[in-house]
Amino acid sequence: MVPGSLVLRGPRALYVGPLSSRTHALHAFMVVVGLDRPFLLRVGGRGGFSETRSAVIRPGTPHAVCSGGDGLAVLFVQPEIHGWLAAVRAVPAGGVAALSAVTERRVRSLLDEAWDRGTGGGRLDSSAEVDALVDGVAGVVLPGLRGSAPAAVLDPRIRRGSASAVGRG
Repeated sequence: MVPGSLVLRGPRALYVGPLSSRTHALHAFMVVVGLDRPFLLRVGGRGGFSETRSAVIRPGTPHAVCSGGDGLAVLFVQPEIHGWLAAVRAVPAGGVAALSAVTERRVRSLLDEAWDRGTGGGRLDSSAEVDALVDGVAGVVLPGLRGSAPAAVLDPRIRRGSASAVGRG
């Protein structure tokens, strides 16, 4: 893997490289970390950009990102991941939160270590190394978010539906 590449791993993906996007909203939960310097982020369809080192973006939140050619690490997490709902609930209603400075440093450190271990100009040589990197970034980011979130609560319609299905047996 080299900067400017996307790694897909089941319901997760990790992009590393520069990024500039128009305003859009995704179904995935996103975590964006500036690797070398802050990046620009706009939340919503209007207004200006703000400079930040990291952003955790709730699914469905309109946003635009501009790294100005600098590297970003972007973790995309689909709803199939265990703990996804709790992590999403940890992000404020406005749709965006920042990672702690400690978590940002840990993500950057994982990426730096992965490239240092790689050969041929920092390229990771095996799918196991790439999988370990995606797992590592998700492992740093998601538990911290889940720890501050309320436990997942079933929608009352789902609880009623399962109770009726049991009663019909």
